[in-house]
Amino acid sequence: ALLDKDLFTDRKVVLTGRYLQNMDFVLDNQVHQGHNGYQVITPFITQDGLGVLVNRGWLLASPFREQLPVITTPSQTITLYGRTHLAQQNRFIPSQSLVSQNTTSTTRPLRIQQIDMQALWQFLASQIKDKLKISSSMQVSEPFPYVVRLSSNEQQGAYNTDWPQSRMNASRHMGYAVQWFALAIVLILLTARALRQSRHPQP
Repeated sequence: ALLDKDLFTDRKVVLTGRYLQNMDFVLDNQVHQGHNGYQVITPFITQDGLGVLVNRGWLLASPFREQLPVITTPSQTITLYGRTHLAQQNRFIPSQSLVSQNTTSTTRPLRIQQIDMQALWQFLASQIKDKLKISSSMQVSEPFPYVVRLSSNEQQGAYNTDWPQSRMNASRHMGYAVQWFALAIVLILLTARALRQSRHPQP
């Protein structure tokens, strides 16, 4: 694998480059504060040629299903600040059906049901081969395994970036478990000492 996915999840990143124009995706069925909407996903090419999918945040959906949101994407070179996020896969959604329904459509943005990194990058590579620089260490068959979530609404091209709190990783869970286990042992020892002293009071 290109990266240890657990090791690099939820890490701060800074990217300088440009968004690809007219290549926005909207992640369907995203609820925020009781309202249905989308998360806007746009491919971003860094100055050294690395392709990254950027989650620009949430926006409200129209009550009419056929009406897609209008996405405004900066065209100039910008610097983004965000955190890596490992997209969760729904095994009940076939990866091929994720984008194939839109491959012949000129409608933008493209509506998707989940972030399947391999399917999305294969689609992008077929559409914009001249704009993507994919090195031998990062083939489409093994895409960069993270989406970068923008860290604030103030950034150019950002929407609502009020992300849910990240779950604790395994190492942090282990650390808490060790602390509680140690406290439990200390409590048992103190209780045993108190019981011993109560049964054998000093004269």
